[in-house]
Amino acid sequence: MKSHFKYLVIEDSGKIVAASSCELDLKICVEMTDFAVIPEYRKQGFSEYLLYLMEKIMKDNGFRVFYTNSRSLSYEINLTFKKMVILMAELQLTIQTLVESLKT
Repeated sequence: MKSHFKYLVIEDSGKIVAASSCELDLKICVEMTDFAVIPEYRKQGFSEYLLYLMEKIMKDNGFRVFYTNSRSLSYEINLTFKKMVILMAELQLTIQTLVESLKT
């Protein structure tokens, strides 16, 4: 299986302060693999933002399956993914409510 990695970074005055990567498989699947934020820039939502961008870019490029493996001891990254799941569920509920209101 041939795979490729894509990287996203956030810079502050030319200095990389946060980074993430994903592995692309067969133009179908994307594994969100790594996230890193230097200590003085943590707790500002950079990982969530990188995850959001990663998913958007991959969807825009035709990918439809997204997954990750994270260790149970990695509290911060598990929290990042949980926040994204909650955000996506809230967005889906909002869209559903809007669609229902348009039907009436």
